Amino acid sequence: MRLMLIVCATTLSSLALAAPALTERPLLLSESFEGPLDGWKLQLNRGAEATMTTVADGVLGSQCLQVTPTRLNAPDDRQITSNVHLRYETIPLKADTPYRLSVWVRAAAEKLITIKVRRRDVEESVSSRPVAVGTSWRRATFDFTLPIDYPDGTPQLLLAGDLTPVVFDACTLSELDDASLAPADLLRLNEELTGPSAALVRFASDFDDE
Repeated sequence: MRLMLIVCATTLSSLALAAPALTERPLLLSESFEGPLDGWKLQLNRGAEATMTTVADGVLGSQCLQVTPTRLNAPDDRQITSNVHLRYETIPLKADTPYRLSVWVRAAAEKLITIKVRRRDVEESVSSRPVAVGTSWRRATFDFTLPIDYPDGTPQLLLAGDLTPVVFDACTLSELDDASLAPADLLRLNEELTGPSAALVRFASDFDDE
């Protein structure tokens, strides 16, 4: 019995070592925010206001990106919505292909964010459920498969309905080779749920799983 347990443990260790690391996959987007913020913009709707700037103490390098909302809505806008989005323009993405969008994130206080990939010029998108983040760095990962081609794919990070500053680092987008991965819930604008239920966001509090 002891020999069998040793053999099983050795086999599982070998499988774990053989699993591909994230850095071995071709990256469609890899941003450490150490250099110019090419392609990154703030989308401010309904009279929202915010600033974005690089700050020290990145999770991987010396710099990271801080977004500070200062107003969510115009004074005469009574709708409470998430109107501050950090987005990247643009990346062509293919239908029926599994992707992974990953970002390290922390906030000045407990806060909800949402990870989204939409088309820039058409109302079509896939989205994670709201994700709770706090004052410690955590890695949020969103696995998704698109129902159609997105020639103008735009990754977005929605900062939800409060003024808490949020800091981002090590943002990557990669195509996954493992077709067995559970697809994300596909949420189209103004439509009901169109995909199967799945665990959309995974967290890690350190680098052990990288």
